[in-house]
Amino acid sequence: MVQIFSQDNPEYEVEASAGVRGRGNTTWQYIKKPYRIKFDKKTSLFGLGAAKSWVLLANYLDPTFMMNTIAFKLGHQFGVEYTNHSNHVELFLNEEYLGNYVLTEQVQVNEHRVNIDEETDFLVEFDRYYDEDFKFKSALINMPVNIKSPDLEDESGMDFVKKAINALDEALYGETSGFPNSNWQELIDVPTLIDYIMINEIVRNRELVIPGSVYLYKKGDDKIKMGPLWDFDWGFGYTESGHIYYDNAKTWLYKKYDKHSSGPGGSFFYRFFDDPTFRQAYKARWNEMKGTLENLYSFIDDLRYELYQSSVQNNKRWKKNHDIFDETDKMKDWLQERIEFLDENINSSF
Repeated sequence: MVQIFSQDNPEYEVEASAGVRGRGNTTWQYIKKPYRIKFDKKTSLFGLGAAKSWVLLANYLDPTFMMNTIAFKLGHQFGVEYTNHSNHVELFLNEEYLGNYVLTEQVQVNEHRVNIDEETDFLVEFDRYYDEDFKFKSALINMPVNIKSPDLEDESGMDFVKKAINALDEALYGETSGFPNSNWQELIDVPTLIDYIMINEIVRNRELVIPGSVYLYKKGDDKIKMGPLWDFDWGFGYTESGHIYYDNAKTWLYKKYDKHSSGPGGSFFYRFFDDPTFRQAYKARWNEMKGTLENLYSFIDDLRYELYQSSVQNNKRWKKNHDIFDETDKMKDWLQERIEFLDENINSSF
């Protein structure tokens, strides 16, 4: 049984039968565990579209509790389709207090999530863990592709997905494709590609280039589209050694992890910047959107006051000594430095 209580919004209170299980790859290794809720029936939470599956993000490494929330805010700001919503909650499991979590949508095909046909369209994930029952690697750059939808019975059902992904692979890296004068722009939606890369670059999310949790989908005869956005635990200047954030504000993500020094994620996303028409479109979109980034600072200020008491209790529970005000001050400084770096370099070198 899952119960949701809300002092401010009693209309969001829920009591419904559901199962709870662990989830996540790297994040499951930490003592504060992430979870997935699966209701017996489709259920609306916090006014969002009804579905059976929901996710509780633990944000164990995140000293601000809001890195995923900020990335999702950017998604909504840029108009990225199917962007998740963040609802910060206090989690009790079997009457044990587990701290502050973000309750959000499961990335899946659903009329209120990724709204595509479950049989004729596809949702896939580029991910190094390569752990779905049905998966393949692209023909040229060995991109690990996990099939999330459709629900397949045998490998022959992957053929239409392979065809679409390998066609893009060929357009980008085929010896006779003539890139950038190939047909690559006929295969993937450029505006959504730009927004997806730009948001990940703003917060310097290393998952983009590894790759990890990189989603894309194709609906009918439409072009491939990037999204939904997911997993920003390795963003905001994260350094794996020591689990340090706010590093490398003045370094490119796509240049550091380019086709010469990284795995398939870097090879894939770096390649588009070899096309001068893409660089010009990227520059134009940056200059269109950069003014809207100023509101991130007030958003962070408002959210840290909202989360303060919860952060204190969470840190006591998990024996952490972070102060949310100190950490978000560092985050704002890092974001300001990063945005200034990107603005200068996009406008001078693109």
